[in-house]
Amino acid sequence: MVIENVKIINMAVEYADPGTIERVKDFNKTNSDYRIKLADYSEYFEWDEENERNINSPDKQLKQDIAAGKTFDIICSWRKTSSTRPSRPACTR
Repeated sequence: MVIENVKIINMAVEYADPGTIERVKDFNKTNSDYRIKLADYSEYFEWDEENERNINSPDKQLKQDIAAGKTFDIICSWRKTSSTRPSRPACTR
């Protein structure tokens, strides 16, 4: 489907949880001027079982892509809020 005169908002996330995916879909359905194109970096998680270490991770791959010149309008990453509270996405309210 080709939509003329629609501005694309490129959004990168380390992990596209169901809530984020649903909000992006809702935005795209209700907005005729803009569309969010979601890049889910969770596919880049690679674990080496034998050596018990990360080979690649979503945040590492995102940093490499940015350094290589790939740009995003919105970047949503996970952050630890404290040692006792779980991580949460940095791009939510």
